[in-house]
Amino acid sequence: MLILLNVVKVDIVWALLGGIGAGMVLLHRHLPDKLKTLTGGATNCALPVINTCADVGFGAVVGSVVGFKSISNMLLSIPGTPLISLSLATQLLCGITGSASGGLGIAMELFAKQFLSLGLNPE
Repeated sequence: MLILLNVVKVDIVWALLGGIGAGMVLLHRHLPDKLKTLTGGATNCALPVINTCADVGFGAVVGSVVGFKSISNMLLSIPGTPLISLSLATQLLCGITGSASGGLGIAMELFAKQFLSLGLNPE
């Protein structure tokens, strides 16, 4: 997977599928029921994906509420160095939305331009 991703420069999804395929081929003797293994893996990954989608959706709904504009203005006015104020604003936003992934998505949309203009390195 790492070779496909970094050397061949394949998209992450295809690199992951290639890693799964390589694991199935190389370790086929150690997998007693290959179909059960694949089905279990697909089932176990579905719930985290659905939860993340629900969290991001909930965060987007919270971000569209009328009172959210005043909260975002308050978060943008946190005093201190840009890095500290961005960290605090992002943490508070994640708490307000009730979702780390949703809060981060909204924070990057709201705060990125302002904090980049203050000289923060995006990397």
